[in-house]
Amino acid sequence: MPYGKVPVLYVDDKPLCQSVAICRYLGRVHDLSVDDPWESAKGDEVADTVHDLLPHAAQMVYAKLGGDGEKAKMLATEFYTSTLPPVMRELDRRLEGREWFCGDKMTWSDIFVACYLSQLSAHHESSLDAAPRLKTLVERVVKLPQIEKWLKERPETPM
Repeated sequence: MPYGKVPVLYVDDKPLCQSVAICRYLGRVHDLSVDDPWESAKGDEVADTVHDLLPHAAQMVYAKLGGDGEKAKMLATEFYTSTLPPVMRELDRRLEGREWFCGDKMTWSDIFVACYLSQLSAHHESSLDAAPRLKTLVERVVKLPQIEKWLKERPETPM
């Protein structure tokens, strides 16, 4: 296993590592990407920005799982009042006048963002309230039949 950790996607016995790289690849393979290089790069930027939130969110979860409720509460307060709001405002701004982050069609970036942010909002229901366009995108994506089915059937995890 390259890099000694998951995720790894094997295609024709060739490994591809890193979750976002795997998402980009699958987006291209399954026509969930755009041809315009600029729009594609902006979608990458959005996905990378949301992915950068994961270490902050993980710290809260690990503190809680480790029994340090006080630290978890402090980290959550910092995350939901300082770290998350500017990201949500900018993502919401990016959706002004459009339904999707990369133009006229849903891409892997939209799905990626919706999956991550729906998890955040499951832990903190009001986290999307200040970003109405973003909230609409998340709701639209998670209501797609295949995604809705997976969200109901997937294993329960802390993150």
